[in-house]
Amino acid sequence: MGKIEIESSSASRLLADTMTTARNSIGLLETTITRVAIKFRDDPDTASRELGDLVEAVRALTVLTGAMADVITLETGRPSMVPAADITNPVGTALRALRTWQSVGDWARTAICLEEELRPAIRRWHALFDRLEELREAA
Repeated sequence: MGKIEIESSSASRLLADTMTTARNSIGLLETTITRVAIKFRDDPDTASRELGDLVEAVRALTVLTGAMADVITLETGRPSMVPAADITNPVGTALRALRTWQSVGDWARTAICLEEELRPAIRRWHALFDRLEELREAA
């Protein structure tokens, strides 16, 4: 194995681009949440299938956010100072509620949970990205 060198400006640019993409995904997730909620009122079978994709997208955003926070912490030597749990715990709570309502077939409550619990919890992700961006720029 040989040594691999990465130009710091391009690594920094890659991190910035990744953060922008992740931040932009919040709006897409919110739109998807709204669409799936509407479908639960009209076509629960299709909505249930789409909910699986939505949950996977939230999981991917969680993993990506954690990786970005780790990189920034390594670069700066300082933790993000915004506990990720402040963001992910409300999302987890909403996902558990969704599972409950979906498992009993209460499609109206599933739709309400999507709109009133999950969507606002996803929106809070902006605060974490704001803090991560501040730390990245200070490095």
